[in-house]
Amino acid sequence: MDRCPICRGRLDTEAQCQRCGADLSLVIQTHNKAEDLSSQAIKQMADGKFIQAQHLLEQALALEHSPFRQQLLEFVLQCNINNTPAHLSEIYHSQTTVDSTKKVSLLKRISSSFRTHS
Repeated sequence: MDRCPICRGRLDTEAQCQRCGADLSLVIQTHNKAEDLSSQAIKQMADGKFIQAQHLLEQALALEHSPFRQQLLEFVLQCNINNTPAHLSEIYHSQTTVDSTKKVSLLKRISSSFRTHS
């Protein structure tokens, strides 16, 4: 989280916004939990456990919405509907984590893998 959700001021490592003084500790905890659930979901996807990944992504989206998580959920739902064992070994072996710099490339690899095996 780069900006305060209240005043949009830049955040540093503090749990309190320096600009408006809002206590953001619960917001930060929620954000971190959503990121953790997303990471767990990607690991489940890499292991071919799409139903578990779906549940984790739904929990993450309930905590914090993001277009990335929404697209991952749509991909997982499609895999569950088609019962498609998408080829995710490349993603698993790439040891890619869910951080803001790598989300787009990870999603592109997942999408291309899905298109290849549909």
